[in-house]
Amino acid sequence: MLLTCKENMIRAAHVTEACAVVKEAGFDGIDFMGGTLKDRLAEARQALRDTGLVASSVYGQLGKAGTSLIDQTAHERARSLDLFKERIETTAEIGAQQLIFVPRFGKPALREEVAEWILITMLEELGDWAKDIPVTLVMEPLNRNESQFLYNPLHALTITEAVNRPNVKTMVDTYHMHVEGQDIPGQIKTLDRAIAIVHASDTERKLPGAGEIDFRPVLQALHSIDYQGPVGYECKEASLADLQASVTYVKGLWAEIITLEVQ
Repeated sequence: MLLTCKENMIRAAHVTEACAVVKEAGFDGIDFMGGTLKDRLAEARQALRDTGLVASSVYGQLGKAGTSLIDQTAHERARSLDLFKERIETTAEIGAQQLIFVPRFGKPALREEVAEWILITMLEELGDWAKDIPVTLVMEPLNRNESQFLYNPLHALTITEAVNRPNVKTMVDTYHMHVEGQDIPGQIKTLDRAIAIVHASDTERKLPGAGEIDFRPVLQALHSIDYQGPVGYECKEASLADLQASVTYVKGLWAEIITLEVQ
């Protein structure tokens, strides 16, 4: 299991300090915020070398008005397409393999069926443009309080299947799925190879093990599909001691699942 941590969960003055805390907490990698990463590449690379952490994923910070592939006008969409390309290149420069994006926060600016067709078309173009770049575009479903366009991983699966590009996939987030009352283990098994990232977050964005979600069946489902991707923490800001306790809890569950399979 590659266990990673979102950088802004750490109260730190700079990326060097954040990476040091993430390493001490027991994580294997860190997930960077893409909005400012381009200006922090040198420091981030050095911090990765110093800690031995993996740069796993980059949060594109895309999907709001002005940064969405399904903005209302062709001019806005073309501008967003250029921004996506820039974020893909920055992701590759830091050595991360996934760029996370939300198609649209809030309500879609276009009718849903039109927005979906445009999104598929734009992702086909992006997938072809980035075919030689070792970065996967990962579309994140939220919950309907945050996005009325995409709040079900099964809907995301139909979109990625329509795009049909190996570098365009989707993901699951335990927090969003719990809010929506979805069957987390069941959907993981259905999505299978379409999953590029798993976000682990308990109820109210608490650390795994601190809320109401039972992570044992979640990890069992991931093991059943031989999931090899990152499991990234996307939670509220947390102390080092709380992070260490949660990492120990998740890694302990994973070790138990592996041991039971061997017996």
